[in-house]
Amino acid sequence: MTEDGAGWPSQDMVHWDRCRIWLAAAMEVAGNTHGLDEVFGLIAAGEARFWCGAACATVLDFYETPKVRAVNFWLVGGDLAELTSVLLPPIADWARDQGFRALMGSGRPAWGRALRRHGFAPMHTTFAKEL
Repeated sequence: MTEDGAGWPSQDMVHWDRCRIWLAAAMEVAGNTHGLDEVFGLIAAGEARFWCGAACATVLDFYETPKVRAVNFWLVGGDLAELTSVLLPPIADWARDQGFRALMGSGRPAWGRALRRHGFAPMHTTFAKEL
């Protein structure tokens, strides 16, 4: 992928508005921790990465500890079949090329079941309580 100098994949920037509805729905599932403008800012700063297909989109962020560097599927929306068949292979290749050792993500149970066919395994369950 080429970048426009600000950490933003330039060929995908034109697709941001088209994909916003899928990402907004994904943000609700992810706890509404950010607004779309804040997500855009993280992508522009190189702290997250946006990938999209014709009918799906994902925003990746990065999980780094002393022992593990992983790409996290933070926000995922749209067509699951397209995500797994069209986007997942080049994302995995890109992550490997960047030195990451794993892909991970959290979400609704249906996504987890579908991703098992692609080598993903359950890692943990996330719980939340609003205060």
